Parts: sequence; structure tokens; C-alpha cells
Amino acid sequence: MEQNNKNKAKAIGVISGGLDSTLAATLIKSQGVEVYLLNFIMPWQKQASNSVEKLAAKLEAELITHQLDNVYIDLIKNPKYGYGSAFNPCIDCHIFMFKIARKYLNELKADFVFTGEVLAQRPMSQMRDKLTLIEEECDLQGRLLRPLSALLLEPTIPENDGLIDRSKLMNISGRSRKEQINLAKKLGITDYPQPAGGCLLTDRVFGERTKDLLSYKHNGYKEMISLQWGRHFRINENFKAILGRNEPENSLLIENADPNDHIMIMDDNKGPTLVLKGDFPEEETFRICGGLVKHYSKSKTLDSARVQYFKASSPKEIFCFNTPSLDEELIERMKV
Repeated sequence: MEQNNKNKAKAIGVISGGLDSTLAATLIKSQGVEVYLLNFIMPWQKQASNSVEKLAAKLEAELITHQLDNVYIDLIKNPKYGYGSAFNPCIDCHIFMFKIARKYLNELKADFVFTGEVLAQRPMSQMRDKLTLIEEECDLQGRLLRPLSALLLEPTIPENDGLIDRSKLMNISGRSRKEQINLAKKLGITDYPQPAGGCLLTDRVFGERTKDLLSYKHNGYKEMISLQWGRHFRINENFKAILGRNEPENSLLIENADPNDHIMIMDDNKGPTLVLKGDFPEEETFRICGGLVKHYSKSKTLDSARVQYFKASSPKEIFCFNTPSLDEELIERMKV
């Protein structure tokens, strides 16, 4: 690997915008390192989060965003190292991301990669043996620095070469956030997002929806964004329906609909918005969708109700019909 010949070290920080990666980037920047921040935009995201952009601006660091697309979807379907407690292929995911970081390392002639990972914080990917495995798989042995746990791990090449002062790094481990919060106060960091549940693939419901999506025909990674919202129903192997639970979800589903999707609403527009995914739906499919819209509207108890639908690409070509109620057991069987 070609090294940075200038006196000032260069580093690529793989960051999420959360507290841990914010602390890691701040620690490295404070040692006079020229920092580049690499943020991966997940298939269910459209852009980098505000926290990532704020961090880049605060550190005066160049922000590199990398969209994870259909190649990443293939990884989710067939992970070499399996899944965690849900549909989360954490080890394979880390390897995938760090291999991309390795390419940027070469392109920018940087000296090392760093991350906000904390030893033993995540049971699948952040135990000591897994951290070593990931480094080896990415060909980053000795060049993947984890500033928050560095004192508990073997010294890296940038530490041994004097590019990084090891004594100014941390010895944090485990799931508690107390030490990170104290460090944030010490570094004057107050504007950071509260800890959340982590990657959406670790969420059971989102994981099941992802598994369902990838088991059937779909339109690629962009379809994953809608897995975050609404009620999901697998009608059959060719069709899936998503219903918004409130006005914001209704708007998001329409905004992110594929041009070939069909949109269905109550004729009086009082109730959920349904997005039907799949090509060339037949009358029976529309009938089921109509029953779903009716079931989750105020017309649920009526014998029938009038609905309207249109293709997302042709919103002015509206079709209407009266829909009967659906069998409750059928609705339950279709739920994802």
C-alpha cells in the first residue's frame, strides 16, 4: 500500500453519526490528523443524516457518502457468516463496508481507517475474535484503529509509527454508555443523537419484512425504504400491499412509490393509503386491496364501501369500485 509521505497523517473514518463515531472522529481529529468521513447510506435511506453532515462541518472534514445498493442486497440474502438474532448479517456487513473503506484508503493515500466500534458492545460483530476476523477479511491488519477501545486492543501501525499518540486513546468496552457520555462532556460535545436500536435489520419486524421482500420478485434496493412504514400484507408471490397508518406514512408511501405501483384510497379519501407492488394486477388482487383499505378505515363495519385506485405513473386515470369486507382470518394470514 502506498503511504502518505507528508508529515500530517490522513485517516478515513467510517461513521454513522451516532455518539460513538462522533467521539472517535473527534479524538482522531484532535491529534492533528487530516480526517475524511465515510458514511454509508443504507438501502432504506435516501441521504446522509443531519448528524453526519453536522459532524463533518464541525471537524472541517470532507464527507464521502456511499450508497449501498443491490450488491449489498445480495449480501443480506446470502451472508457468509450468518445472521444475528434477527435478519442482521453484522459480520458480513462490517467486512463489506471496510473493504470499501480500504479502497478509499488507497485512493486518498491515507494512513489508516478508524471507526467508533466499542469492544464487546455488540455480541455478534464486536467481540475480540470478530474484530480480528473482520480486519483480516478486509486486508486492514494493523490499519483499522478503534479509538474508543484502543487501549484494550493490540497497538495498530499508526500508533507504532507515531502518527497517533496511543496514550490519548480510550479503554471503553461493553454496552454501557456512561463512559462515552462522560467523554462527550470532557470534549465539549453536546449535540449528538440519543442512542437508538442500531441497524434496522436488528429489528424483528423490519427484518421479517426484509426477508419477505427478498424472497420474491422486487424492484431492487430502493424498495426497502418502504419497509419502515405502515402495515404490510403479502397477497401472493407476485403482489404485496402496504397501508399507511397515519397521514405522514400515507404521504411517504406515495412519495416513494415506484411508477408501476398502484395507489388505492377510500373514495372520500378518509382512511389509509394503500400501495400495491407487483406487475399487472388482476381484478381479484384489486378486490383484496379494496377490502384491506376498507378494513382499516371508518367504513370497516359497513357491508361495502367505495374505493378508488390509480397507477402511480398516471394519477389522473382513476378507477372506482365497491368493495366488500375481507375475512379476518385472511387478513391475519397475509400480514408480514
